Amino acid sequence: MRQLAESPSLPAEAGRRLRALLDEDEATVDANAADRPAPARAARMQKVCAALHDMVRTRLVLIGVDDLQHVDATSLQYLLYLSGRSRSTRLMTVFTETLHYQQGVPTYRTEFLRQPHFQRMRLHCLDRRATAELLTPAPAEAALDHYFSVTGGNPLLVRALREDHLLTPGSPAQPEPADPVAGEAFAHAVLTCVDRSGPAAAKVADGLAILGGASTVDALSRLWELPPAEAARGVRRCAPPVWSTTCRSATRRRAPKCWTP
Repeated sequence: MRQLAESPSLPAEAGRRLRALLDEDEATVDANAADRPAPARAARMQKVCAALHDMVRTRLVLIGVDDLQHVDATSLQYLLYLSGRSRSTRLMTVFTETLHYQQGVPTYRTEFLRQPHFQRMRLHCLDRRATAELLTPAPAEAALDHYFSVTGGNPLLVRALREDHLLTPGSPAQPEPADPVAGEAFAHAVLTCVDRSGPAAAKVADGLAILGGASTVDALSRLWELPPAEAARGVRRCAPPVWSTTCRSATRRRAPKCWTP
């Protein structure tokens, strides 16, 4: 909420009102604040909501929050309050979160589901055409095939592979070789994706890299002594073809550091 109040896109008066309310909130924190709004906080929530609703009388307002799984309890209370009282206004809220992260207050998902205009969207990887549009300047067909086969259309991996390629010695003279090489940026991007895919994904990703074409749920289960159901969930969360192609390609291209536990 503090980031929202200090956003440069807010009108000056609205920002001033929100900051004043949040300052007052922080100065009067009570023991119940982490679990439920105290009466004083509920009154401030109403004022924050009113300040934002004043804005939407003259403009469309979009509030975007990334990584909702890391939200603090106070901000979550405000966001839930605002979402539940903005149904007939021109205010839209968009939240992104990692599906398999164990959030400290998981009940917020249920609260959002209760909203009549709530819509859940699961983002998928880019197709080949969208992958080409992400790469500027557009690569040659052979290079595009390689980008797509290695990354599966994962935007983070596409950008990381592109960065490694541009930093490869000799790339300015030959800007688009048919086989861009995965390097440090790609390794870090892969680790980030694995970390955000849940606890079973790291072991499954390691197993895919080790076993390559011999990867099966049964083999992964025996390799890491995982229950078959958990290994199967890990495979699903690794979202083939992204991880199957990425793990094997990274292994073939001598990037085992991607998979170091």
